[in-house]
Amino acid sequence: MKRKHLILAVSCLFLFSCEIDPLEKQVEVDANLTSEQSGAMILKGGNDPVPSCPAFDAEFEHTLTWTAYLTGLALYDDPTVIAELRTELNLNQTTKSLRITDLLSSSTTTPNFKREFEKILSDIFAGAPSTSIVCPDDPAGGPDDGPGGNVCGLCDPYQSFMDDILVNNCVELYFPRGIYTDLTVNITTVAHPLCNAYGNAGYERVSCGSVVQVLGVVPNYVQTHYQTFVVARPYTDQSNTYCYYPEYNGIDLTYYLTGSWPLAN
Repeated sequence: MKRKHLILAVSCLFLFSCEIDPLEKQVEVDANLTSEQSGAMILKGGNDPVPSCPAFDAEFEHTLTWTAYLTGLALYDDPTVIAELRTELNLNQTTKSLRITDLLSSSTTTPNFKREFEKILSDIFAGAPSTSIVCPDDPAGGPDDGPGGNVCGLCDPYQSFMDDILVNNCVELYFPRGIYTDLTVNITTVAHPLCNAYGNAGYERVSCGSVVQVLGVVPNYVQTHYQTFVVARPYTDQSNTYCYYPEYNGIDLTYYLTGSWPLAN
């Protein structure tokens, strides 16, 4: 399967040099993990490949990390986005997942999400200040290195990122607890580890301008934190040659953070 390679977007360097450092390191470890699970989780959270992850793809996982994070920003930026996605989730209560192609298509039933997602991504590449309704002075912050862009000379990094999630891959958003309507509820975003690792690194928005990195987004973390979780993960589609994903054979891409948690009120 062909996949575009991601690199650092230079414009993001200026954005991340804000006087307020929006990232603080925080480690959340499930005390009930076995030593083997804990070790794999911490290594995975540190963005390092581990023996149990032979199909580890750092570039694709980085794209998923940013897809989830941008979704979290969109939920914070405009309350109408919450209403739209909750409506869609009510139609997909069994899977608790929404495909990114449906959310960002020209005929989408979630136009506010589409607008916010695309605008935030464009602003990040342009180094533009936040125009968030909820957090007007909030720096974007986010995962290291920025959303990235394709190594194709003078190509548009914004379009490259969009192609990676809409054309070159099949990506969906999974909401283990649904979406809370309370704007004071934290939002944690994370990428699927692309293997059978027990946990992965994520980012938790705790307030305007404050984001912490959570190294242990594991089932127990979801169980004990009553908040909105956004997981970006691939799904297979045998009708799309880009989405066969033979490298993930033997991995249940829907298993990570699955649980019997009810949808948020």
